[in-house]
This record gives sequence, structure tokens and C-alpha cells, in this order.
Amino acid sequence: MVVVFDPEKLTARSVSVMRDHLAQRNPLCATVLNRAGEVMAINRRGLDQFRLEEASVCGSTWSALWGGMAQERTEIAVAAAFEGSASRFRALYHGTPYPTLWDVEVLPLEWQDGQVLSALTVSTLLEVSEAEAAEAGPDPLMQRLGEALHAMANISGISASSANILRRNYDDPMLAQLADGLEEAAERARHAIETVKRDLSLS
Repeated sequence: MVVVFDPEKLTARSVSVMRDHLAQRNPLCATVLNRAGEVMAINRRGLDQFRLEEASVCGSTWSALWGGMAQERTEIAVAAAFEGSASRFRALYHGTPYPTLWDVEVLPLEWQDGQVLSALTVSTLLEVSEAEAAEAGPDPLMQRLGEALHAMANISGISASSANILRRNYDDPMLAQLADGLEEAAERARHAIETVKRDLSLS
């Protein structure tokens, strides 16, 4: 928060107190994450909003705090941030007495030698009723898409494993060609999955 003030009429301490007071009134949770996605810092207001204890948050994985469908979405956003891309989306948090809806931003924070060292997350609590929050539950389409991506990942893994088995156990040109085809299909599937996940994190 940038505060403009006259240093001859107001002390820096007074400005600091004002900034802290305003920060505590804002219904948002700000965290700083390391490259492992672990929380290194969180504002006090965020702890209160998320009903969390300081000792249990710092060092924990930020995406795991969300749980449910939101966990995968936040994991994708964190990965994108450390690749240099910002994300914004809405997510439900279930650690409160009833699900609360948040506007979530995840973006790169610190850079060094072209690499992102830390990420900033800013989660703003949206003013919705309990019924509205319940209605904003998992999107059936997104849920089916997640299941499809999971199935594609399984197929990709099986194809890659099958290619390795064929190469190790059979010395046959036709089987070697089949193994190459399986390996190529697995790689294309992995690339497609990564592309879809990245696009979802930026939507």
C-alpha cells in the first residue's frame, strides 16, 4: 500500500500504524510462497479470515489449505506463477463454518537471474450469502474435465511404460516401431494435458 504524506507534519510511525490498520480492515489474505509452494509469510487478517493458526500455516503447502476442487486449481496457478505468468480465478474455501467464495490472484513476486524465486497470492473474500456460496460449488463441467485430464494422464503413463517394456524384452523392428509410436503418443498426451492446465489457470 502506497501512502503519500508530509514528513514534516506526520511521522513514519503514524503512517505505519495507519497502513497496518487499513490492511487489517481489508477482507483479503496475502501470502508469499517459495518454489515448493509453501507459505513463507501471511498477513494477520488472512489468518483470521481463513480460520488458521500461525504455527500451522507457515511451512505448509498453500494449495493444500484450500482442499476440494480448489486445490488442483491453486496448484496449477502456483506452477504458472513460477513460470512467470499471473493467474486470477474464483475458488471456494471450506475451512470456514460454511463455504466462502474468494477471488484469487497468484503472481510472480521476486526474480533472480531470470528465475522466479517467490510468488504472491492475494485472496479477496467476496460478499456472498451462505446459499450463494453453496450454489457456487464444483462446476460439473470442470469436474468432468478434471476427470478426463486424469484419464489422459493414466493413458499417457501406460503408453510410455508399454513402450519401455517392448524395447527391453523384444528385439523386433516392428515392435520397435510400435514402441516409438506409443512413446510419441504419450509425449503428445502429456503436452496436451499441460497446455489445457495452463490455459485453465489463466482463464
